[in-house]
Amino acid sequence: MSPDLPQGTTAALWMFDQHRLTAGIQTEGYRLMDVLNDHNLDLLQIWPAGDSTEDGGEPPGLSLVRKASVLVVARPDAEHEAPVEQGYRYVPKSAYPVELLVGGYRIRGLVHLGERPDPLYLLTVDLDEFFAVTDAVIECPDGARVEARVATINRSRVAMLRVDRQAASAGEAA
Repeated sequence: MSPDLPQGTTAALWMFDQHRLTAGIQTEGYRLMDVLNDHNLDLLQIWPAGDSTEDGGEPPGLSLVRKASVLVVARPDAEHEAPVEQGYRYVPKSAYPVELLVGGYRIRGLVHLGERPDPLYLLTVDLDEFFAVTDAVIECPDGARVEARVATINRSRVAMLRVDRQAASAGEAA
């Protein structure tokens, strides 16, 4: 997304209530999901590459973001971030079609779950602070449409969640 990011940085499209920002976050070999779900972090250090709501200007340097203010982190071209760890973290899951409303964003994609595809259970017990929706299509408040192989969603900011429990595909890894 931006060639000017420091090494060991994962680039993504960060979505907030009123803005979208392309920025990188230092991951140093960890998955972005692990960094976002680190309970010791309330502030995230990111390197913005430019704000989609502003015209022109030089990209700012290192910035701090309150993790609680992040709605969605989308990675349109995501590869598996830590393939060495994947073999050790394999958990059999099924992929369920999902639709979410998060802030002004409408998100459709697949959520990968174990045995309980119950939306109440998902939002109260099963998921971490941030969870992944794969093959996501995101409709933005300004009418823009973003497609992402992985969209990481802030669970506490989900206004509505619908899981199609009848249309699961088994055997997916998480």
